[in-house]
Amino acid sequence: MATEYEKRYLLFNAPPVKGVDPIIIKQGYLSTNPAKAVRIRMTPQVSELTIKGLRIAGEAPEFNYPVLRDEAEHLMAMCGDDALTKDRYKIPGHDTKIWELDIFTGRHKGLVIAELEMNKGDTFLKPVWLNGAIDITEDNRFSNVVLATTPMAIINGWIAEYRSLGQKVILTP
Repeated sequence: MATEYEKRYLLFNAPPVKGVDPIIIKQGYLSTNPAKAVRIRMTPQVSELTIKGLRIAGEAPEFNYPVLRDEAEHLMAMCGDDALTKDRYKIPGHDTKIWELDIFTGRHKGLVIAELEMNKGDTFLKPVWLNGAIDITEDNRFSNVVLATTPMAIINGWIAEYRSLGQKVILTP
């Protein structure tokens, strides 16, 4: 079985990204059940269908299948409003790992999440630009499938919960 393991962080300011072009991502959900989400993702280069299980302790079953562009566009249309858009920057870490920095656009503008996919048990060095970020690996409210169906006003409420725990939160405008 294919399994994804990742660490995820909520950032309150997007770090400067120089010399790295973003990958423009649009993804929609045909099934928004976090325990068995079905996603279509389109970038300018690739379209794929993903079936993903519930993330527990950073780990989730995940299966990816390539999809022809015209089929992907039809599937995306079926998703309606259960979609999100983001600019993804792949940033090398201090070790050999590559961080994915997602700067959300559209109705989730201002949300910034960093992810690091790795093997379970791997160690990693946090880049300096993650100082002050909140580890949301265990918080499934910030999974993309939940974000796609949730207005920013509600997401800002979740962020306020972190603020009430003593975290200073400033979203990028």
